[in-house]
Amino acid sequence: MHARVSTYDLAPEKLDDGVRGFSVAMDRIRSLDGFEEALVLVDRENGQAVTITLWKDAHAMVASRVPASRARSEAARAADGEVKSSCEYEIALHERAHDG
Repeated sequence: MHARVSTYDLAPEKLDDGVRGFSVAMDRIRSLDGFEEALVLVDRENGQAVTITLWKDAHAMVASRVPASRARSEAARAADGEVKSSCEYEIALHERAHDG
């Protein structure tokens, strides 16, 4: 599995607009081949956000670069913000809680 981690600076007073923008972006990202899951993390105090998208393999992540870049930019603009960085990683370890 692979991951793309992106960071954002958003206007703190428009953070809810940004979250709605990320929701719209995720609707598009969710339809891409190889998409597995996503997280949107926000710091309401200073307007910072992080998105993490997980992909089935490196090929799927690479194929998603252009549509994901557009979606990131549109989501950031919704909160008068900007994309600060976007990096791609191979996931070396992925743990989840066990049910029960």
